[in-house]
Amino acid sequence: MNVHNINQLIKNNEKENLEQLKNNYTAEIYELYSELFESKIGKLPKLQAQLPLQPGSKPIYIKPRIVPYALVEKIEGEIKSLEEAKIIERIENTEWGTSIVPILKPDGNVRICADYKITVNSQLQNNRYPIFRIEEIFNKLSGGKFFTTLDIYKAYLHVGMDDESAKIQGICTHMGTYKVNRLMFGIKTAPNYWQSIMDRILEGLNGVACFFDDIVIKGSNLVELHKRTKEVLDHLKQNNLHVNRGKSKFFETSVKYLGHIVDSDGLHKTSDKIEAILNAPKPTTQTEVKQFLGLINYYYRFIPDLASKLHPLYQL
Repeated sequence: MNVHNINQLIKNNEKENLEQLKNNYTAEIYELYSELFESKIGKLPKLQAQLPLQPGSKPIYIKPRIVPYALVEKIEGEIKSLEEAKIIERIENTEWGTSIVPILKPDGNVRICADYKITVNSQLQNNRYPIFRIEEIFNKLSGGKFFTTLDIYKAYLHVGMDDESAKIQGICTHMGTYKVNRLMFGIKTAPNYWQSIMDRILEGLNGVACFFDDIVIKGSNLVELHKRTKEVLDHLKQNNLHVNRGKSKFFETSVKYLGHIVDSDGLHKTSDKIEAILNAPKPTTQTEVKQFLGLINYYYRFIPDLASKLHPLYQL
């Protein structure tokens, strides 16, 4: 079906036919890229990341924290899973060690993070790769009528580390100490480094924006979006990246992205963000005032004459 036919469907408001086309395209995507949607961690080819330390840096080892009894089984299961996947590797002697921080996810499982701010983060050289401002990302989406969003499955863990950096990322657990062979959540330079990787992978693709592990693709019609979605998935497949099927949306007329609703009419507020602002506690300290201003400014484009309204708060 060509672009003219698609536009005719929309013009005639034949919603059932349009919905059928969306379903057909989505089914084709899942069939062609079935391996891409498997819940497993791949590895970026020909890439071995390093963690450059500042001159004079010294190793720090922190003993494991006490594990909440209710989470012991989940934590041990996740550690064993990471070890089987060779994401982490038990090590007997190491000068570096960071205690883990278990994060309980909405689905009831546990994500293993580490408290690197007390060990390696302050000793890392900064990664100054520029991150697009949200305004720049949304500008890339203007003119879109249909959208696809993709979520990279456990994004950072697709990045292999050299042996020394794996030891620097070492984690201490009640089950022992492990070096971390992939880029770990909690490393302060990880977001910038990951963004640089994604920008290289998606370079040259039209109608595509990426903010860390969240990709959004726009199309002026379904045919164009279908083509662009396949191009993005081809690039991800070539780099052995995997996509979280449950968090991805295909060929939608509106999508939630970076705290906004995006559709053919532009950007809109989301009810949960509005509710968070309305229910925010009254600030009582300078820090809380700054936090409140940050919350308000997230939706600055929707509030007329905002600078004048916030002037008394800035004076505080």
